[in-house]
Amino acid sequence: MKTEIRFLKLILLLISCALLFSSCIGLENVEKVKFNILVEEEDGPKEGYLFLQIVPKGEDKFQGTINFKLGDEELSNTFTTGKDDLQNVLTSMIFSNPSLASILGAASSAQLMLTLITMGGELEVGSTMKEKDEEGKETEISIVSSEIRFDKEALWVDMKTDGVVVIQMLAEKETYFPFVLDIKDKELLEPEQQRIHLEAEEIIWQK
Repeated sequence: MKTEIRFLKLILLLISCALLFSSCIGLENVEKVKFNILVEEEDGPKEGYLFLQIVPKGEDKFQGTINFKLGDEELSNTFTTGKDDLQNVLTSMIFSNPSLASILGAASSAQLMLTLITMGGELEVGSTMKEKDEEGKETEISIVSSEIRFDKEALWVDMKTDGVVVIQMLAEKETYFPFVLDIKDKELLEPEQQRIHLEAEEIIWQK
């Protein structure tokens, strides 16, 4: 039963990731990005990268490139698609690689948690939100500091569960585009995973 629940949860996260990919991840403002990836597992760490490029071609066409590598796993694809089909193409690619699906699912869920605190207005250093679920588990989201990275103001966000930091994120202030994501939340990770760390190495913004 727990395995089925985790599978259904991953599917829902991936659907959310696909539906919100251009807005939540903020790719409409990004021409090219490369993330370095570290996944710590029980058998040892795996390192790799995720490269994404989506360039408008005319009013309703996009040319995209995705390159992903983690350990021995690799995915590479270049495509041209219409604006209305972009989400479907990205969804298909995400589902084609379990490791990429796991990473983007966790990353998408972490980003969606920011909506809990953004409901209170513009994010500023010092902003904090706390809530408890029906089982008494307390979640706290805090904006702890800010810095300039890739020529943009970015906010460091700590997410705690019962007082323990389980997610740290450096997100661009206006679009919440993730520059750094460090996830140790067991509810977001696969059973064999202990940590997922994403950090942007290069970003070229849309002009």
